[in-house]
Amino acid sequence: MRGLLATICFLGLLSGRAGAQRLEHPAVPFLDGDGARVVDTGAPVSTMKTCGACHDTEYIATHSYHVSLGSAAERAARFDALTLDAGDPGAFPDGGIEAWIRTFGRRHVGGGVAQGTEMNCFLCHLPAPATAERESEIARGSLDAVPTATLAGTGLVSKSESGWTWNKEAFDDAGAPDPTLLALGPPSSTNCGVCHGAVEMDPDAALFLTPGPRTPETATTGAVFSPGRIRRSGMNVEGKEELSRPWDVHAARLLECSSCHGAPNDPADYIESPTTRPGHMKAEARGLDLAEFLRTPNHDFRKGRVSQAQAGQEVAGSMRRCEDCHDASASHGFLPYAERHFERLQCEACHIPAIHAPLLESIDWTVLDEEGEPRLTYRGVEGDPSDPRTLVAATVPTLLPRTDEDGTTRLSPQNLVSVFYWVDGQSGTVVPPTTLREVLRGDAAPQTTEEVRRALLEAGVGDPKIRGAVRSYGIHHGVAPASWAVRDCSACHGATARFSEPVALADTLPGGVMPEFAASGGVALAGSLERNQAGALELRVDPRAAGLSPLGYEPDRWVDRIGLWLFVLTLCGVLIHGGTRVFLHFHPKSKGRPSTDGVAAVAGEVLR
Repeated sequence: MRGLLATICFLGLLSGRAGAQRLEHPAVPFLDGDGARVVDTGAPVSTMKTCGACHDTEYIATHSYHVSLGSAAERAARFDALTLDAGDPGAFPDGGIEAWIRTFGRRHVGGGVAQGTEMNCFLCHLPAPATAERESEIARGSLDAVPTATLAGTGLVSKSESGWTWNKEAFDDAGAPDPTLLALGPPSSTNCGVCHGAVEMDPDAALFLTPGPRTPETATTGAVFSPGRIRRSGMNVEGKEELSRPWDVHAARLLECSSCHGAPNDPADYIESPTTRPGHMKAEARGLDLAEFLRTPNHDFRKGRVSQAQAGQEVAGSMRRCEDCHDASASHGFLPYAERHFERLQCEACHIPAIHAPLLESIDWTVLDEEGEPRLTYRGVEGDPSDPRTLVAATVPTLLPRTDEDGTTRLSPQNLVSVFYWVDGQSGTVVPPTTLREVLRGDAAPQTTEEVRRALLEAGVGDPKIRGAVRSYGIHHGVAPASWAVRDCSACHGATARFSEPVALADTLPGGVMPEFAASGGVALAGSLERNQAGALELRVDPRAAGLSPLGYEPDRWVDRIGLWLFVLTLCGVLIHGGTRVFLHFHPKSKGRPSTDGVAAVAGEVLR
């Protein structure tokens, strides 16, 4: 029976990947935390008990970097500039972990340090999880009801003043709900978009973006995973009528997020991590038995080593790379010195030519707006990026050196964001948003840096100080079709190369604090942070700082100066010599003019 169940589930998984209709998940009795049927007790559903009947939920919870968010090992390397979440529950002395969950739990799947709420399987395995109801329960602190609230809209449960009530008519005699109401299956890209960024899989939808903390990947990198054409979107994109390309070519080719970020032990798509694969092996043919995989699917999904995400470093670099699917040597015959380009450029450097969405430029947490949110500045827009009338201009990503998994340093497209925030000078901890909102909101809110500092002192923050950082966000989504890739050599070679323009980072420096570059993900700051004449912060990119010298980009190289002088001297010599010959030709009686009769005679003899 278990083998048949495994086969049914696996076929459903495969059909989901292929974009076909997914097979129905078997009926499963809903159990509460004590293992009793929820239709009998009326208690909230327990995913650990319900899903644990067939799947090893304990194994899944301990093999998921989504669950481990906030753990001591994970938060040591994490800082979310958009939410000011340093992953430290200790920053909430009055509420501890519960206050941390209420503040940041929207982007936590549950489990792990968030023991008040279980790992929420429904969030990723329902086709349309009720995110608003889920977030409402998190904000209220009703953590045990979070998985139940995620089922709102399925017809299985309804909300009343007394709490959530199960619809008993939707359950069979065994306490299992109608499988067609749940439609459980493998996660789709839409599920990933709930927390990560903008996803729209309907190619005809009039896509419109509302950038901000709810779509962090989109706000920081401009990623829009959609097969739709940019010119059909609902956004006021500059030159929109000419942009017939899709937002992401991989979405247009019917790929899902899981196509590259799948389970590392999936027997249908098994790729062993380079960190565990023996050096003499190119691939591992052995994989888990199908039934064993369905019982213990590893949720440490394959991922790259990106600068913006420090979670799951033990599997960083395990995902599919461009060369795993594409043979660059077979499609770049037009490119001179192709191998040299492959050694010095990431594929995305040319295949993501521009971002046609608002991109974050700076985040200022030192003062808050009327809504209690930080001041955000975006690239490519002037005005409110949430206003559909706002013109969105294309932004060319900044190329910075990045050390890849093979140890080679290549130029990689990045978006640089400056962030300024308050810290406790005595403990070094980040002042959490809850404290900032208590101090910086209201009619009598402090306005100047010194006033804010005094207010934070009164709120119990020890020796408040402003800290600044410049963070890099790798741009790896939003790949354009090959016909839209950069083919103009002058984009990197020549005085007008994309390195020549300074990169704007901040209009002002709060408190006069010069930020530091937060190195991560192998990205190096090639250049210098400087203030221009207006006082704004800029990055002057110089790839030579990382040992990369694009041909033709360095106009001040000594070899170029020598070459220029040699050319000038040669030209002068030619002019002097030619001028002398012309002068002597028109002045045959000039003194000292040699006779050419002998030369002509010899030449005539040779020709005969």
